[in-house]
Amino acid sequence: MRPEVFCLGAINLDLTFRVDDLAGLLIGLNLPQAARLAEAAAAYKLGGPGRQGYPDREVMERIIARLR
Repeated sequence: MRPEVFCLGAINLDLTFRVDDLAGLLIGLNLPQAARLAEAAAAYKLGGPGRQGYPDREVMERIIARLR
């Protein structure tokens, strides 16, 4: 894999984790739950390239329901 492709992939995963960690806190999850939400979203992101890999609302709601 070319280094620039790997770098962009790592940046996308980092941003996915950070955004979903913050989102979890904003919807009232505690810190460990928010971290698990962020981990699940980042793992889901690995499933597809670009925007295709981001979890949609339905996926996020299923993950959140499991955390509560």
